[in-house]
Amino acid sequence: MAKSDAGTKRLLWWTAFMLILTAIAFLAVGFGWLPPSPLVILLLALAAIQVVLQLAVFMHLDASPRLYAFTYGVGLMFAVVFAVSVMILSWAY
Repeated sequence: MAKSDAGTKRLLWWTAFMLILTAIAFLAVGFGWLPPSPLVILLLALAAIQVVLQLAVFMHLDASPRLYAFTYGVGLMFAVVFAVSVMILSWAY
């Protein structure tokens, strides 16, 4: 098997896994498997797993982590600051 075929197969497997995680989230909400509080925790956990997987797989973070670590770290810092700011503003009003 050529290197590109192995890479394509790897991407397809990870894509299928992420689609399964998405299906679990949709089914959990649609069928009401959990009460609201644990459901939110489950959805946030599934979302966090997908964020990490998508960064690692589709952004090729696993290929050369030193090259991209600083950029993703700064981006993550801005995302956290933005999310916390929106939460504070929503609670304030």
